Amino acid sequence: MASPNPAAMCGFDRHGRGQARTEHACLRSSVRAAEMIEAEFGAALDWCPMPEADACKVRYFIDGGYRSPEPQWPEIQDRMIDAMIRLDAVFRARVKALPLSAA
Repeated sequence: MASPNPAAMCGFDRHGRGQARTEHACLRSSVRAAEMIEAEFGAALDWCPMPEADACKVRYFIDGGYRSPEPQWPEIQDRMIDAMIRLDAVFRARVKALPLSAA
């Protein structure tokens, strides 16, 4: 079995200190809602707060990747595409609602 690879990743990484803190606070409120988000997504997600960088990552892992036998790649790609579509569906409105200013 291949080691898990991040198939899809949704993250926030802003460098303006005040803005980053605002975004990080908004994402923390999403982290507190992790159970609801994971239920909408349909699987457990990997929540990675990065307080030293005023950022956070939300990841979903799947088995397989570039080291998998090439005949498995189409199925792995289908799972990656499905994960990205589901991440988009779960996070698009939440991200649009963040009080972000132009960097």
